[in-house]
Amino acid sequence: HVKFTFIGGEKGALASEYPRDLVILMDVSLSMRDVYMGRSRLDWAKDAVISLLESLYAYKTRVGVIAFSDSVIEVCPLTLNFEDVKDRVNNVSCCGFSTNYGDAILKAVDMLKARDKETLPLLIILTDGGSDEGATNVEDAADLARREGVTIHVVGFGSRDDIDEIMLREKVAKPTGGKYRYASFEGLNDALVEAQEMEELLSATNLRITILQSEDATLDYFSVREMVSPGVVLARRDHLEFVCPKIAPNKRIELEFDTFTPETGSVGVATVLAEYVDENGNKRTEIFDVKAKVPARSNWMPYAALLAIITALVALLLLARRKIAKVSERANNLEGKLSDAKNSLYELETDVENEFGRNGIVMPRELRKKFDEVRKKLEPEGDEVWE
Repeated sequence: HVKFTFIGGEKGALASEYPRDLVILMDVSLSMRDVYMGRSRLDWAKDAVISLLESLYAYKTRVGVIAFSDSVIEVCPLTLNFEDVKDRVNNVSCCGFSTNYGDAILKAVDMLKARDKETLPLLIILTDGGSDEGATNVEDAADLARREGVTIHVVGFGSRDDIDEIMLREKVAKPTGGKYRYASFEGLNDALVEAQEMEELLSATNLRITILQSEDATLDYFSVREMVSPGVVLARRDHLEFVCPKIAPNKRIELEFDTFTPETGSVGVATVLAEYVDENGNKRTEIFDVKAKVPARSNWMPYAALLAIITALVALLLLARRKIAKVSERANNLEGKLSDAKNSLYELETDVENEFGRNGIVMPRELRKKFDEVRKKLEPEGDEVWE
């Protein structure tokens, strides 16, 4: 049994100081045409995005923008050219009636997946509300973002009654380690800036943990399990690969798994590979060879082989018991149906014979013969089988 623990270092840096790739999702549904103090909601949103751009470190953060309503449109790809981003944002217009959050998130995740793996991925959604009406389930989209290490923050504004705040908070932001907040029109600029600054101190980002099987041991894939400190998002890519977008100082990630080996003595049972970006923005790779002291066993049969045989026998026994139960149930059903058929035949023969008797007529021999033939079929002899 192996237990491996990662602990965030005591030092840290603000998330805004790490190299980042930021995608902004702008709601451009027709409700964004509504006017407040002589300006449309979309104009307020554009000003907020431009204010955000002016607060960023251009040399450390690439920004991409996606507009969404019924459809999803890429306004500009990830770039360091903020002036180009501003021009494109100013040219965005309203279209469509609904808010397709699911497909918009998928589009943003695709954009971020193509990023430099040393950057911290971040997605900010700016919306005036409405429930998700896209072809893609918003929970599935948020789960994909989580597995890709993307943190989603959501800023809602406009009429609070029109915003599905529970959905945006619980199904979009929270599963990815992000947050939701409502902002007034006047507070929209500050809210968007705060959304990309609200991260805590981080000791590492883009942590990727891979468990490699040793040549001297067999790793039990299904025994791998993880435990994390509150607030840490750890996504499992497959049985042996995990992704954590960020880890704060002194936060913990624990991995446990079992291995089997026929060897004795000091045995390398696994290798754990950890890749991450440190607080200085440097990409790091750490390799940990996991060794264990395996006591000597009797020579007549290796422990792993014995355990495998016992496991296989138990599995076969359980399978046989299930099949026997099914056959028994089927036999009982057939026996019941056969008994019902016999009773029905007897009742029919009795009714027919009584009907002939009331008219003073003996049942014809040919008809009685037919009843005898059917009765014989219901009482098979030898090794005949009912199906």
